[in-house]
Order: sequence, then structure tokens, then C-alpha cells
Amino acid sequence: MASLGLQNVAALLQERVLSTAKFIGENEAPFFKYIMSLKKGKITEEGMRIPFQTAEDGGDTYFTYADSSFRPYIPAEYDAMRVYPARFAKSLQFTGEMLRILRNGLATEGQIGSMAAKTEESAKSSRKILNRHFHGDGTGTLCISQSAIGATGVATLAGMYVTSGTSAHTSTKGTSWLKKNEIYQAINPATDAVRGIFTVLTPGKRTCQINVTSGTVASGDLIVLFLSYKKVPVGIRLLANFNNRIMQNFNTANAADMNTPVIDNGGNPISPAAFSAAKTLVQVFNNDAMQDRGRLIIMTPGHNSTLVNQAFQYRSYTNPRGNETVYGVPSKYVDADGDIHFLDADAPDDQIRILDANSYHVAESMPWGAYDDDGQEFRMLFGTYNAGSDEWMKAIGWQGQLYKDGRALSDVVITNIAHSGADYITQTTVSP
Repeated sequence: MASLGLQNVAALLQERVLSTAKFIGENEAPFFKYIMSLKKGKITEEGMRIPFQTAEDGGDTYFTYADSSFRPYIPAEYDAMRVYPARFAKSLQFTGEMLRILRNGLATEGQIGSMAAKTEESAKSSRKILNRHFHGDGTGTLCISQSAIGATGVATLAGMYVTSGTSAHTSTKGTSWLKKNEIYQAINPATDAVRGIFTVLTPGKRTCQINVTSGTVASGDLIVLFLSYKKVPVGIRLLANFNNRIMQNFNTANAADMNTPVIDNGGNPISPAAFSAAKTLVQVFNNDAMQDRGRLIIMTPGHNSTLVNQAFQYRSYTNPRGNETVYGVPSKYVDADGDIHFLDADAPDDQIRILDANSYHVAESMPWGAYDDDGQEFRMLFGTYNAGSDEWMKAIGWQGQLYKDGRALSDVVITNIAHSGADYITQTTVSP
């Protein structure tokens, strides 16, 4: 069982500049922060029931004086979805020596300064993973293999990074979401069976070096964190999707209005015209001219850059109160229609989602934080002889679920968007 000891941070302890610890790479989680800012409901193992109407009632009658009989009433039909919590945890393990340095503030300049700082460092990495799942399809996919690896041992894994068209979740991310030293499983998408297990040795944007410790890896396999397949929180790629699917334990093939309206952009770059068409689609489907306002628009910085280059009113704007003009390209702002433009590099490069923000909610059985129901901050590990040890652990995590209870027709997906070219930077871009 691996614990954090002085040998793991020897190089860091020798540094004179504390900020050196931040050079590990991009680790921001903007969509996670948005999700966690929503008002939380409660959820238990029994799940949350979401009733809805699958067919309107009927029997409306038009009659004459000569025949005033009314038609029989045709009852409406109802069904229900059910949402269950996803459970996430990360166990942090320390040697006693490292624990006392961090807890007692014995670190000197240039070292990891405190237990709180170390916990936040680990929590930030976990929030990043959840951020990606909240954009996802509920499978936990972090990469799609483009390699056929037929034996155990060291090999090179290529990840899918299409530059045009639309495909599965993470099809534009290459291997950029795979972390050094982490253990992953290759899942056969046809059977949901584990085909192989590997550890990442050398990470990379489009390819990475791995050590296959069990089984094999086939082209097209879904790469997931060890033991995470279909256990992660569902994301908006599942909740706002134009295909038939199992959403919140309901087959949307049985209720077509559960499928999200879609605009096929034909492989072209995103444009103001595409936004206008998408908003018109929502207005028509709801027969409400105000349905184009107050949307949550989720896209990548690459799509934002494409719009900026078309002078899509992003260079300057007046804030909603009308008392300040802000210049430049913000990462999040509210436009004249009340739309929240939300930029996140973890969002899909092939799609943009324009959502009714009021339809998306979070239910929790445990808020984000420490597993401390026993009142203990740290727990001693039993050790080899089950008599205790100078090895300690704590755990952080979250239990809950993102869910939707509004109308699918209030959302729209713009799909098949071009995501290549000089003005479009992705997480797999080696250099601009």
C-alpha cells in the first residue's frame, strides 16, 4: 500500500520557491465549480423519483345543437424516471513522519506547507476528474483507444483525436486526460467487459507510453479509471442528447420529446448564424419567443476564439446592469439575452450545448469533503501484523448526482462543428 513519504517530495523539499509546486499543469475545474454552486437536493440509496407526462389527455369535443354528446375522456399517460447517487472517494495515505511534518507546521520555505495544502492539492486533482465526468455520458470514458495492443508489457497507446465530424465522448481528447502512474481499464464497448488493465508510464497529448499488466487493448476500447466504468456521475452529454438512450433509468425511445433538439452544423466552424438557428429551434419547439433567453451556453475556448474572429460581440460588452463596459474575452459572462456563456476546455470540441439552466439540478447524499462520519480526521492502518503501524490515511469524496427534470425541448445541441484550424486550440494541440 503506497503512502506519501519524504522520498515522494524530495525534489520539492529542496526548492526555494513555493510556486514551483504549481507547475504540474492545467488542473482547473470550472464546470465542477458551477455544478457544486447549485442548490442541492437530497438523495438516498432508494433514489429520487422524477414523474413526468408521456402523453397528453384527449377527448376534446366540438358539437352542434342537434348532437350535443361529448366524446369520452382520454386520460393522460404518466411515467417516472429514477435517479441514484454516484459515489466518489480518494484515499490519501501518509507515513507518520510526513504526517507530522504537515500537521505540525514543521515544513520550511519551499516545502508543502501544511496538511490543508496537501489535501487541497489532491482535492484539486479529483475535482478535475469530476469536471470531465459532468461533461460526459455517464460511462466514465477518458480516452478512446486507437491502438491494438495484444500482449502485456510496455507499449504505446494512441487516443482518438478526430479533428472534424462528431463521434463519441472524448473522441477529440486523444490521451490528454490520462495521468502518469494512474491505473486504467480498457473496456470492450460491445460487451461492457474489461479487456485489459494498464498503468501510464509517460503521459502525452495524443499518445502515451503504458505498461499493460493484464489482458490486451483493442482499437475502439473505452479507457476508464480502474473500477469506474458506469459508476461515475452522469454528465450533460447524456442528459442533453439527441439520440435515443437510457436517461435516468428511462428509455427515451418510448418518449421522443425526451430527446434534445439538434442543429447539424455540417462540419463547418461555429458561427453567429448557427447560434441564431439553434435559438429559433427552441422558440419553435416551445412556441415561446422568450425561450431563446437565459440559456447556459457551454463551449470550449476554441469555439469562443472562432466566434471572436467573426466579431461576435465578444470584444466588448456592457454588463447586465448597464453600468460598466468590459473589454476583452471573458471566460464567463452574461450577454444581452441573459445567456451565460461558459467556457471549459473539458467540454466536447465537436458540440456546443445551449441549455435551460433551470432544468439542471444536483442531489447529494454526502457533500464534497472528508469522509469523517466516525469523527476521525486520520485513521491508523493495521499494518502487516494487524497490530497498528506508523502509516495513516484520510479520505475525501462526494456522493450525489447531476439530474434533469425540465423539458428536453428547452435545450438544443449544435453538433458536427469543425474543431481544427489556426484559430482552434484543443487539449491535444501540440503547438498552436
